[in-house]
Amino acid sequence: MIEKSIVRLDIRRFGISTRWEMQIKTLQCPNTLTDLMLKGPFPFFCHERNFSSITPDTTLMEETITMSLPMGWIGKLAFGWVKRDMDAMFEYRHSATQAYFLGQ
Repeated sequence: MIEKSIVRLDIRRFGISTRWEMQIKTLQCPNTLTDLMLKGPFPFFCHERNFSSITPDTTLMEETITMSLPMGWIGKLAFGWVKRDMDAMFEYRHSATQAYFLGQ
C-alpha cells in the first residue's frame, strides 16, 4: 500500500451491501494513515489514524472521522443512530485486532 492507492470495500450492514472506494491520502509509516472516500454512501468521509508508541510492546491508535451524512436534514436526524452503529463496528474491529495480536 502506498499513497494514492485505491482500496475497494464491500460493506454489508443491515442486509444492504455498499461498495466504498477509498484513496490512501496520507501514509507516513509508522505514524499516520488517512483515507478519503471517493465513492460510497456518504458525500464526504475521511478517516485518519495516528499511532504513537506507549511502550516497546504497546501502541496507541487515535482515530478521527470527518464525514457528511446524505439526505440533508434527514441525515442529520439519523446522526445518533449512524454514530452508534459506527462505534459498535469500530469496537468490534478493535477487539478483533487485539485478539489477533495478543493471540487470544
